[in-house]
Amino acid sequence: MKPLTADKTWITEQLPDDIPVDLIDKYCRFQGYYTEGLKVICEGDRGGFSEVYKAKDDHDLLIWEFKHVCRDIGLAMELKARPMNTPKWRYVRSHVENGLWMYLENDTFIYDTIEDTRLYWFEEYLRMVKSVLSPTQWNDEIKEYTVLMNRWYKTEHWSYDRDRMAFVEISDSRPFRSDFDDSEEPSPEQIIH
Repeated sequence: MKPLTADKTWITEQLPDDIPVDLIDKYCRFQGYYTEGLKVICEGDRGGFSEVYKAKDDHDLLIWEFKHVCRDIGLAMELKARPMNTPKWRYVRSHVENGLWMYLENDTFIYDTIEDTRLYWFEEYLRMVKSVLSPTQWNDEIKEYTVLMNRWYKTEHWSYDRDRMAFVEISDSRPFRSDFDDSEEPSPEQIIH
């Protein structure tokens, strides 16, 4: 096994120009990742190693690395932008009382649902990978991330607008707490004014 080293120059050339250099530097490091031929092996947090990807060829491995870097950069960008994005949601989780979430309600909002911080993360990821993936591969990524956005809805709530490169609400469905619970729509007692 040899340590996995990303082709930082190639990755940087593929990324949109507005991606901060410090994030590229930080996430082009694959600490704890190794290669054995075309296999990517990850060091576990309790010791041992596990195979996390088996590439078809060198180009496939490069694409896997690029997508991995983009996921991490997208998450970091979401964390930085969260204070600006939180007011876009109707409900924002505040704290738990008696086993129930308490929510802050925004008077003006874009998204008529409970805050899901993954939205901006996933949008950034899909924007970054678009230039590298084939149209079919990009479409597959859109499908995968749309399924993830709709995970906590019994009726599909989100769709991805390819022209705007953004998720859009397509229903007034409400998220549910778990596979066993009904809607997580805040009751009036759970809303903090």
